[in-house]
Amino acid sequence: MVLVVVTNLYLFFVIAVWLLLWIGADRWWLPTIMAYGPRWVYLLPLMILVPIVVLRRRWLLLVHLAISGLIAVVPIMGLCVPLVFSEADESTLRILSANLTGKRVDVDKLNCLIVTNEPDVVLFQEYVGDTSKLVPEGWNSVNVGSLFVASRYPIRDQKSETSKHPPSKWPHTNALNVSIETPVGPVDFCSVHLRTARWGILPLLDRHTVVDPSRKYILKREINDRYLEAQELSQWLEQFSDPLIIAGDFNMPPDSVIYKRFFGRYTNAFSKAGFGFGRTRWTTMRGVTFGIRIDHVLTNEYWFPESCWVGPEINSDHLPVFTDLRLRKR
Repeated sequence: MVLVVVTNLYLFFVIAVWLLLWIGADRWWLPTIMAYGPRWVYLLPLMILVPIVVLRRRWLLLVHLAISGLIAVVPIMGLCVPLVFSEADESTLRILSANLTGKRVDVDKLNCLIVTNEPDVVLFQEYVGDTSKLVPEGWNSVNVGSLFVASRYPIRDQKSETSKHPPSKWPHTNALNVSIETPVGPVDFCSVHLRTARWGILPLLDRHTVVDPSRKYILKREINDRYLEAQELSQWLEQFSDPLIIAGDFNMPPDSVIYKRFFGRYTNAFSKAGFGFGRTRWTTMRGVTFGIRIDHVLTNEYWFPESCWVGPEINSDHLPVFTDLRLRKR
């Protein structure tokens, strides 16, 4: 009887966590902390319950645990399995997007990655070094602030957007748009870098109580600033109606309320055509390591994602993202 109760409680628990993340991440302080923390912890009860259920041969309870595990792995942890069928033309564009976090990136590794995988367009964020060494010789490039876009094809026009939230004497450029003459025609590319939730979450962490709710006002203020920044960027992106590709460090997972509200109308390439969890940023806190998918490649209705995968380490605290896109049949 106790085993039945515990098993059912665990099922209700993972369902509650799933719903809390879906409706509360980047809306309320507690689910926001949960969203940006280690999600694999919700699988830990299975390590105890599964052996006990198997030893006692309670096969029906094993089915309950399987359902619980599926909920923990897919909607909570974000497992993606591609179930796509090509509707596209023959022409393919390969995109590389990466947050290069200042001067720490290994430029030699990055160059080797570009030569090996042969992307057509690269979009980088948060790089403040010598951009002339980032791409092969002869490529066309544009650099505004810490945003960088380069292509083997001609770049025609450029526009940029500056964040106004929170107000600052030195607002950062959070989006760079360029129009590139590709083999499939002119395409708009946007490299974006949005504000991180880290500055609102870190002040709430406490070494004794894990979380200090008395400081939740800091996270609430940060959530509001990030909401306004995303809203402003979303409105700015509406001017680009031609084939559009948006890539970069959004600093939010796909189940974030802010992400769904302002960027959910676009197709997320990894959600559509990626396999696995797609974690692009790894963090270790007090010996606990966990990853989160906060770097995305988004497209409008003109594109069909053929494949999307996370690249290898290049000495940045983010991993690069590759995407193969085909233009949909007209």
